[in-house]
Amino acid sequence: MIVRVAFRRMGSRTLRWVWRCLVVTGLAAIGVYVWSIADAAWYQTSQTVVFREAAAQAVVLKVSPVAVRPAKADPRALGKLEIPKVNLAVVVREGIDSRTLRRAVGHVPGTALPGDAGNVVIAGHRDTFFRDLRRVERGDELRLTTAAGAFRYRVTGLKIVGPEAVDEMAFTSEPSLTLVTCFPFRYVGPATRRLVVRAIQD
Repeated sequence: MIVRVAFRRMGSRTLRWVWRCLVVTGLAAIGVYVWSIADAAWYQTSQTVVFREAAAQAVVLKVSPVAVRPAKADPRALGKLEIPKVNLAVVVREGIDSRTLRRAVGHVPGTALPGDAGNVVIAGHRDTFFRDLRRVERGDELRLTTAAGAFRYRVTGLKIVGPEAVDEMAFTSEPSLTLVTCFPFRYVGPATRRLVVRAIQD
């Protein structure tokens, strides 16, 4: 009888300890998620303001926005991508590392820069900034504004490819823009395919 009571008490203490650990783990996960969302929102807002102010001052001084870019600007921020039809407006940052794709969409290193001949490739997460790419259609307008100028593109096609299809990022003879995100959008876990949106400069 005494052994049973002791066992029940020990089991009850173990369950309480496990429950507390689960609560702490859950709260920590929620905290990390909220911080990640807040950090991305702060980055987008601050860099948009910085870019707008630099562009306005550049018009007054008749120089490139790069020349008047304030110190608080992220040197890796290239500009802003907009897709009016789906109300998408997001800062483009150089690189596709995890920190960049958490705060912005990333320009794939080695591909053309806006304003140059070739294929500008931009990647983003399907569950954050590029979630609305699923509503983009052929003929839609894309805008890419950088220190080099403002560029307009027109969507020529969409394609679903495997993760190994790197030829979508290949150089093109005409100025073009390629957006890449994981697919399908509602898939839980690492997505097995990629959605590729191709556009040419107007």
